[in-house]
Amino acid sequence: MGLGQGRDEEDWREAALQACDLADYDEWYARERAERDRVERAAAERAVHQRLPGVPVALDGKDIIALLGIPQGRTLGAAVRALQQLHLDRGPLSREDAEAALYAWAAQRGLGSAVGDEAGSGDPARS
Repeated sequence: MGLGQGRDEEDWREAALQACDLADYDEWYARERAERDRVERAAAERAVHQRLPGVPVALDGKDIIALLGIPQGRTLGAAVRALQQLHLDRGPLSREDAEAALYAWAAQRGLGSAVGDEAGSGDPARS
């Protein structure tokens, strides 16, 4: 019939059970909108930590782990995503520019004092 998302009696029954404690349509709509907003915020938060498909990055995950001393996980994903965004904004980065940008990114997020020490130490292993 084209009445919303309900396609059969079971869909309508489920919708009625979910809304049985609400006084009116406005209250139901506000709750549904809040749930949709929550789902959208969660998706946006996940997207910050996911790699962009097809966008190259100057440093791979192992390089980033070695430079920042961070474990695999969401922070590593966010670091890769930040480098990918720089690639989109500025174009291809050299390894040195990517490392400098990565150290700046980590400093903004307060990722350990060792990161700042490594960035200014002149470590010959990084040359």
